[in-house]
Amino acid sequence: MNLPHPDGADRISVVAKRPLTASAAASGIAILLIVGLLVRLTIAYVLLPGPGFESDIGTFTAWAHQLAETGPGTFYASAGFADYPPGYLYVLWLIGELGFLLAPLADGSAAAAIEALIKIPPMLADIGIGLVLYLLVRSWRGVRPDANRLALIAAA
Repeated sequence: MNLPHPDGADRISVVAKRPLTASAAASGIAILLIVGLLVRLTIAYVLLPGPGFESDIGTFTAWAHQLAETGPGTFYASAGFADYPPGYLYVLWLIGELGFLLAPLADGSAAAAIEALIKIPPMLADIGIGLVLYLLVRSWRGVRPDANRLALIAAA
């Protein structure tokens, strides 16, 4: 005998089978990525405010500082130990320039401002990876009703 569940609990399966609309999925991925970034920022700057892997943070901070002072033209000739390709160095150059702009907020220390900013690019890359996973899963699933839902799960 199939008795109905109290308070409409038997309707949950009907809701779960409804496809997620494109606008709801777009809102969902935007919210998911923003919340993910906020969680990542909270972990990095509030819960675990240490510098991370000290060797990398120190090296990236020094490189960003030098790039902001001298530009990328002579970086490899004057940096000493520099084992990164130029792509990420352009990101560090931007971070260095921002560090010099924000130095007054860090008691006049550009190095302190740069060290505070140095974690931001990897965090943005994490968010970018979430978006790429969302888009890949959505495209792989095609027009199936579960495509948007599974894509959101993959991005999370």
